[in-house]
Amino acid sequence: MIEFNDYILAYNQTEDIYKLIKNNGYQLIEDLERIIADLKDKWTGSDAPQHINNLIEVRKKMKLYFNDSIFMVKEVSDRVVDIQEAVQQITGAITPGERLEAKFAESVNYDEKENSKSYKAESLKDDYALLSQICENFISFKIAYVQGFEEFFNNWKNDPKKEKTEETFNNFIENLDSYQETLNQIRKALGKVATNIENIL
Repeated sequence: MIEFNDYILAYNQTEDIYKLIKNNGYQLIEDLERIIADLKDKWTGSDAPQHINNLIEVRKKMKLYFNDSIFMVKEVSDRVVDIQEAVQQITGAITPGERLEAKFAESVNYDEKENSKSYKAESLKDDYALLSQICENFISFKIAYVQGFEEFFNNWKNDPKKEKTEETFNNFIENLDSYQETLNQIRKALGKVATNIENIL
């Protein structure tokens, strides 16, 4: 049986992490997909393809991990709800939490011209502004994500499932700094190009 110091807190923690990924995390993925599609049309130059490919790689890895995280969090949450439901049947003293939905991020093809929701910037300067906002949102997400999982692990007593979940989490955290650095490098490169074009015009 899965064990926590506080089962009600455990459910709330899994729900908070789930919402953070589903809302903020998946929004980062969507914003990256939008700007990637737009930069493919606008950003030219010898280093542009490499920067765009790096953006694609970061988006792909983050999306895969977020989907895995949603599955892991749901699995643990379901185990907590199972216990809550058992306690309710015996004592009636607790209201079980709702089971989380296993809904994963879906790719949106922003390359399709008929997609009316497609992001289309007027200039690379606007793309630079969006990428700068993505970088800021990434930092905010990382802080909340790390804090949420650390508090959750502190509440979760040791079992084999916890060890595997912690290992997956730690592996991703090790990559977060490199993702952030990649985004910042691309943002700086894009900023230089946008400034040069603006000066020429």
